[in-house]
Amino acid sequence: MKSKYDIYITYPYSLVKSEDKLHVLIETFTEHLQDILSRILGREITAINKGKDFNDHEYNKYLSSSSVFVFFTHSIFEVDTDYKNELQEICNFVGLEQVDQIHGSNKLFKICLETPKNPLKPACLEQLLSYNFYIKNPYNRKIQLLDFDSEDKSGIIYSKLLDLAYDITGSIKTMELKSANEDEIRYVYLGLTSYDQENARDEIKRELQHNGFKVLPNLDMPGTSEEFRKIMLSNLKKTDFSVQLMGSQYGDILKGTKYSLPDYQNQIIKEYQKSIENNSFRRLIWIPQHVKITDQRQALYLKRLRRDEAEMNTEIIESPLETFKTILTEKLERTAHVEPVKYENISKVYLLSEEESSENFEQLYSSLALSGLRVYTLDYQEQIGIYTRHLQALRISDGIIIFQQNSNDYWLKSKLRDIIKAPGIGKREPFKKIVIISKIKPDPELIKMIKGKVEIINGKEDPDAELILQKLISE
Repeated sequence: MKSKYDIYITYPYSLVKSEDKLHVLIETFTEHLQDILSRILGREITAINKGKDFNDHEYNKYLSSSSVFVFFTHSIFEVDTDYKNELQEICNFVGLEQVDQIHGSNKLFKICLETPKNPLKPACLEQLLSYNFYIKNPYNRKIQLLDFDSEDKSGIIYSKLLDLAYDITGSIKTMELKSANEDEIRYVYLGLTSYDQENARDEIKRELQHNGFKVLPNLDMPGTSEEFRKIMLSNLKKTDFSVQLMGSQYGDILKGTKYSLPDYQNQIIKEYQKSIENNSFRRLIWIPQHVKITDQRQALYLKRLRRDEAEMNTEIIESPLETFKTILTEKLERTAHVEPVKYENISKVYLLSEEESSENFEQLYSSLALSGLRVYTLDYQEQIGIYTRHLQALRISDGIIIFQQNSNDYWLKSKLRDIIKAPGIGKREPFKKIVIISKIKPDPELIKMIKGKVEIINGKEDPDAELILQKLISE
């Protein structure tokens, strides 16, 4: 039986209302989350929000009517006894006493607004995977709460919301379908990493999820060595592939060891790999190209990795992040018959723009990603190997969107020529669709030479993202 509400959202409303900045942040967060969920599900989301739809003491009558629960954590919430009681009631209602080490929780989602100072109670809340709505400075470890008014952080904010929304959507769909076939689920262990590579890990996680994989670990890992080892081994037994990301920092020492978390984790993976009789377990280790090592311990550790770890079923890749994501996708596609998410006749689209992005570009990227497409873009901050990544994106994409907001005729012509030359660089199938948004008229002779259907949109006015999407996917 379908619940009346898809999602129940709670926080200590009376307490937060007096904290203007925090109140605005949470309200904006929930509005954006509901909008994204509606777009992914393709229908209006039904939600119940504390403060907006019910007061602090009315929560009991809504628990049985809700499918998924979202709650927020912050150090100032610890003084609110009523909020603690409400979270306990939610745990009781969903029957959550201990989080499943493999599946996590598909009903309860924890949004952290800062690094927790004390363990959450009940203990099951502490084990839940955290969706952190803040960023850490990788060098001084200071916390910065994300702000929707911060233009330079808009990409990070959107990505974190999208991660949460896709996980919630997966839970809602699973409940609507009643059950999933466990044998059909493919798992990948994505190693925990140092602070400076947490954003890279988030990107890799999205890549894996988009390609149909379940990413482990699916809960917050314990901070003591024995518990960490126990849970990690149970995770590794569910998969035959691990991905490890190395950064510039060695990391904090794991309690009960003399090693950092990434180092200790690597030792467990290596030992487990050697224990497999048929030697089928594979691991991929990524080291960012030209990474600046600021920690002598990490310099020695990476030197040891390069010397000792590369063997038959272990591969070390030193490259830009975008290149590594492509390599990872190709390797996993060869090892598993997993169908990526598809939208009509297109599953991968290359969104090509000038070096300086705009708000319109971000909106278009959001619409494409929310539709279920895998969207490739160029990271202009990583100039080394950028043309190689451009050619690779042309090879693997089903469709192209050229999004030009200046009047540089030379730039547009060069991109059209690259599309024309795509078969010569290994493009096996013609593009299903090429959409060009530009203030200037594309060269008609070049358009005639393109193999594939071309749609041209006048970019003099702000182009509508939904219109562009429909042009892309229409036959």
